[in-house]
Amino acid sequence: GNVGEKDPVETQAMTPGAVTQRLEQAGVPLAASAVASTLEAVPAAFAEVGADTIVLKAGGLLHKTDEGGVVLNLTTAEDAVAAAEDMLGRIGEHALPFVLQEQERGLEMLVGIQRTPQLGAALVVGMGGVHTEVHKDVARALVPVSADRARDLLRELRCWPLLDGYRGAAPHDVEALVNVMLRISELAEGDPAITELDLNPVLVRTKGDGAVVVDARMLSGGTDEAGPRPSPDLDRMLRPRHLAVVGVSDDEHKVGA
Repeated sequence: GNVGEKDPVETQAMTPGAVTQRLEQAGVPLAASAVASTLEAVPAAFAEVGADTIVLKAGGLLHKTDEGGVVLNLTTAEDAVAAAEDMLGRIGEHALPFVLQEQERGLEMLVGIQRTPQLGAALVVGMGGVHTEVHKDVARALVPVSADRARDLLRELRCWPLLDGYRGAAPHDVEALVNVMLRISELAEGDPAITELDLNPVLVRTKGDGAVVVDARMLSGGTDEAGPRPSPDLDRMLRPRHLAVVGVSDDEHKVGA
């Protein structure tokens, strides 16, 4: 290859259990859940969660909802076993492991990390849920992100009125969402091996009731070399003698857009 080129780094999706462990260590609030590697382990996992209403997920699927890997409103272990058996029949072994989780409510948001070799890690926040690609309502900032910057990002979103309390509706717990953003920013800054992280949805409850992550996907395998991002002299940029627009993009999915 050319001088200075690096071989592409292979990344892989972490298992649901490993993702949960990393997020717990980072202080990210997670919905109560348990993993069942087999159909026979479902009743014990149901009991471990200990909630009135359970959602069953196919932990082995990337796009769980799109592929029929989510079943809601399960109230007994027998219901959970039947749903798991049906899911296994429809999807096959690659649906495993099963994830049983307390069913939560709240405004669906997304928080994530996108890392590029040139710019480093960017924190992404926006409207979440199954219609994320339809809304395309996101804001980005390079990590580390302060609390004030996190709040500014939320105010940039078209869905901000929903968070803030639209037309007399109760406001949602913005500070709890900000806390999730800060935790994820710190996680990305401290571990450059994380190349991508998607928390979607993060359910933001009404003000004072917190926020909780109900689904997470993490890709790892980036560089293990942690180091500070360069801090160049910005005087030439802030006091330019000339200004040239070399290349721009109106693709809002790109970090440089």
